[in-house]
Amino acid sequence: MIYELRTYTCYPGTVSKVLEMWEKEGKAMLDPYFKMVGQWTTETGTVNQIITIWEFKDMNHRQEMRNALLAHPGFLEYLAECRQYYITQTAEFLSATDLSPIR
Repeated sequence: MIYELRTYTCYPGTVSKVLEMWEKEGKAMLDPYFKMVGQWTTETGTVNQIITIWEFKDMNHRQEMRNALLAHPGFLEYLAECRQYYITQTAEFLSATDLSPIR
């Protein structure tokens, strides 16, 4: 299993607009392809951020799902609409480890 940690830094005052767009349009488009583990917004540190974690079987699975999503009708338009509110966007890939409790 791999996890993609996406961080979107938005222009001040636009986080709620991006999340509203996600609820109205994005969620229905992405749900068939991407499994969301969680989504958060920041209140301290670097503010105006939306942090999302997606789960995939492996990098090949991620690429297959990404290709399918990019072909989804309306997705590119949705993406262009969202991107106008982003200052930066980062993606980091994480793999799960089996950690025993620290004693």
